Amino acid sequence: MVVAFARQFGSGSNRVAVAVARELGYELIDDQLPEAVAVRLETSPEDVRGREDRAQSFGERLLRSLQAGTPEVNAALRSADDEVIREIERLVREYADHGNCVIIGHGSTQILRGRSDVLTVLAHAPLEWRARRVADWWNVSYDVARAEVERVDRARAAHMLEHYGQELTDMGTCTIVVDTQALGFDAAAAAIVAAVRAKTAA
Repeated sequence: MVVAFARQFGSGSNRVAVAVARELGYELIDDQLPEAVAVRLETSPEDVRGREDRAQSFGERLLRSLQAGTPEVNAALRSADDEVIREIERLVREYADHGNCVIIGHGSTQILRGRSDVLTVLAHAPLEWRARRVADWWNVSYDVARAEVERVDRARAAHMLEHYGQELTDMGTCTIVVDTQALGFDAAAAAIVAAVRAKTAA
């Protein structure tokens, strides 16, 4: 069985996913995925993460646009982006084929959509609550945190729409939708664990 998470930035989905994996005894798949892709493509994990979700800062985006310069370089960058996405998709399917894992993000809910051995989860929460969490986490002002949450939301939404033709927060594409503010992290994790156990017992 596989649990695949789509999530909004600041929703606490990692905390929920860790609890689900621990309770079920499943492997947690997150940071090791871009690291594995980097090894296969002979690049850095940071480059993989940047190409994967494009949630880069203004300075990073400006530098990249200056580096691109010509249509030929832009085409090469686009090709590299596509190569990273294809390798991520291959690895997500490999992890899923082994089973008994929780995959956080990386488009996994769309990559694995339709598989009977996969339970897809959307972890979301109101923008204001997520911004307050990020402000506390990073020790920055609410306005700075909110701007960053909105930027990452836009970047992730654009990535999902471009590569998979789906909105990140399209609730109809996920088996379970949890509001982490309303439920709390423990209750959200417990609901997901209960659903997995019910599905595997059926």
